[in-house]
Amino acid sequence: MSAHAASAVPASSAPRPGLLGKLLSQVRVEFRTDVYLIDAHDLVLGRGPCSVPTCDRSWTNDRLCSAHRHRWRERGCPEMAVFVAEPGPEISGRRDLTACAVTGCRYGSSGLGLCVRHRPVFKRSGESDQNALVARAGLLGRPDPAQCLLPFCTLWMENTKNPYCKSHATRWVQLGRPDSADYIAHCLRRGKARIDFRGLGPQLKLEVQYAVQCRHDQATTTAPRPIVAWTIKLTKDARVTSLLDRSPEQWRLLAGGKQGTYQRFLDDARDAVETLHGGASWEVEYPRDIWRLHRLPGLTHNPGKVAHTRMHLRFDRLAKPWLRALAKRWARWRLSTGLTTTTVIGDLQGLHRFSTFLSGSAPEVGWVGSWRGDADAFRFQPPPVGPCMRFSRTRLTDALHRRCSTGARQARLGLGAATIPLRETSPNVSRDR
Repeated sequence: MSAHAASAVPASSAPRPGLLGKLLSQVRVEFRTDVYLIDAHDLVLGRGPCSVPTCDRSWTNDRLCSAHRHRWRERGCPEMAVFVAEPGPEISGRRDLTACAVTGCRYGSSGLGLCVRHRPVFKRSGESDQNALVARAGLLGRPDPAQCLLPFCTLWMENTKNPYCKSHATRWVQLGRPDSADYIAHCLRRGKARIDFRGLGPQLKLEVQYAVQCRHDQATTTAPRPIVAWTIKLTKDARVTSLLDRSPEQWRLLAGGKQGTYQRFLDDARDAVETLHGGASWEVEYPRDIWRLHRLPGLTHNPGKVAHTRMHLRFDRLAKPWLRALAKRWARWRLSTGLTTTTVIGDLQGLHRFSTFLSGSAPEVGWVGSWRGDADAFRFQPPPVGPCMRFSRTRLTDALHRRCSTGARQARLGLGAATIPLRETSPNVSRDR
C-alpha cells in the first residue's frame, strides 16, 4: 500500500470510551496550551540556550540562535569566545525601539528621527538645522502620556484608542487587531522556540500534547521542535480525530520518506495514547503478534538499560501459526523465570530462523506431526549466514519439543494460554540458553 492509498483509507472513528477523560486528567496545565513555549534550557524539547549570555533564545546552529549566528557570519566567523564577548547590540525583538530625538520625548520615531508631533513642526519651520529645533523644542501631546502596553517597551502610546506605541500599534493592526492578551503573548514569544498545537481537533490536540509531555518526562530521547511540528502537520493532513484512527503501519506509509527520529516520535505518540487508553498488562499484550516489552510489568532488563518503545518480541515473523502460539507460551515462561528481555529477544531470533528452515524443508508439517524428525534435521543444517545463533540448536529444539508436549497435554485437558501461571516452573526444563 502506498502513502496515497493509505491516505485514502477511511479513518477508524470507533468510539473509545474514557479516553478523553483520561487525557484531561493526565495532560498538565503547562502543556495544555495552544502555543507551548520551549525553555531554552530544556534539553529534551529544546537545544540549549544561545551562547551569548544575554540572549534568551535557543541555539539553532554553532551554539548560536539564528539572529546571533547571522551576525557572527557577517563578521567573518571569528573565534566564538571573541564574538560572545562582544556580540553587539540587542537583537531585533529584544532591543528598545527608536524614540523621538527631542530630549525627554518618548514617542516613537516616525521619520527624520522625530515623532509624528515634532516632525510636522520641523517641516513647517523651514529650518535646515534639525539639531537647533531639537535643542529648543519642548514636549508635545498629552501632559501625562502612558507607556506602551507591552512589558518590554518603554515608549509612549500614541493615543488612548491604541494602547501601544507607534511601531507596536502598526504590527497590531497588521495582525488583525487581536485581543491584547493574545497580542502580548505573540510579541513575547517572538524568536523563541515553540510548539504550535493550533488547528488540531480537541481530542487530537490533547493526544499530541500528552505525547510531548511523556517524552519530556522520560528525558531519555530528545524531541526537537521540528520533529513535533512535522507530526502535528502530518496529523492535520490525515484528517483524523485521534492518533488511534490509523494503525502504526498506516502512519508509517503516510510518513513517506521521513524516518529515524521523526518516525520514532510518531510511533511513540500513538503508543503512549494507546497505552493510556487500553492499559499495560499481559491480558492486553498476549493476544498480539508483536509484544511491546515496555508495556509488560515485572520484566527483568539488562543492567543500565531501561524499557523503551523499540523493544519488541516479533512473533509475526513465525510463519507457522502453531509455532507462533507455542513460541508465545515459551517466551512468557522464559520471561517469568527472570531472564532478561535481551536474552528472550535473542531466543526468538533463533526461533525465526527455525521457522524459516521449517517452511522451506517441510511446509506441510502440522502441529505435532513429524515434529521430532524435522527438529533433528534442523540441528545438522549448516549454520545460517549472518550473526550466530544466541544458543545451541540442540537446546532450542529440545526446549520446543518439551513445550510442545506440554501444550498438547493442556489442549487435551481443555486448558488455554491464559491458564499458564506467570511463575510456571518445570524441573525438566533447563534455564540454560
